[in-house]
Amino acid sequence: MNPSGKLCVITGASSGMGRAVAYRRAAKGAKVVALARSAGTLTTLVNEIKSAGENIAAYPVDIADVVAVDAVAQDIAREHGVPDIVFNNAGGGTWRFLDESAVEDIVAMTAAPFLGAAILARAFLPGMRARGNGLIITMSSYAAITPFAGATMYIATRYAMRGLHEALCADLAGTGVRAMLVAPPKVSGPFWEHNPGSEGRLPTLAKMFPTLTPEQMAGYIVEGIEKDRTLVTGPLITKVAYALNQVFPFVTNALMRATGITYKTAGRS
Repeated sequence: MNPSGKLCVITGASSGMGRAVAYRRAAKGAKVVALARSAGTLTTLVNEIKSAGENIAAYPVDIADVVAVDAVAQDIAREHGVPDIVFNNAGGGTWRFLDESAVEDIVAMTAAPFLGAAILARAFLPGMRARGNGLIITMSSYAAITPFAGATMYIATRYAMRGLHEALCADLAGTGVRAMLVAPPKVSGPFWEHNPGSEGRLPTLAKMFPTLTPEQMAGYIVEGIEKDRTLVTGPLITKVAYALNQVFPFVTNALMRATGITYKTAGRS
């Protein structure tokens, strides 16, 4: 795959890391195809990138609507061709214990990010395999590496994203198509504004990681694209923590539990 990523499809492109990666890929000469729920914020993104003389197209779509996602993927393939990069970035969620979560929230958090990401990747994989190159980027979270209490469905769906990535790595061996997992620590942005109280559920151990801006994390993602990395976690401290977790998972998991909340400390015993 050409590291410039001539055609780059990005979900959740209207804000946060998706928006930051869209700007960086466009500046590198890629044609960006931006997907997000909000037509208004997408229009702003398109106007700003086009005003810089760069190439972008936009498709308003809710990634949780898997039928609409599949239809948009067919439109993109027909109108622009098979992407070089698909960045499955969209997805929200709330940090709650399982029995704090409404049934509709559980369904929504499964649909986006997981089902939407799987449907979008499925749509483009045949063309990528036929061409012999491409990159599927899956956004997860460091919480899928070292989980903690009080964010049950959020963490479960990020584990699902990690599983999707790892299964794709196995599927794609020898095809020329690659997969990359992004598992960042805390990144500033609208998530925290939309989920008051969630920040207080971070274990003390997790707070040793620096809080990154979307632009900083986008830099690590673009570097991962250009260096053919399979995993992007962020700065050196996250890489060291990941390596320790690979060797001593029982230690890191125990520390996350010991420094985080529980049903009892949250008053739900």
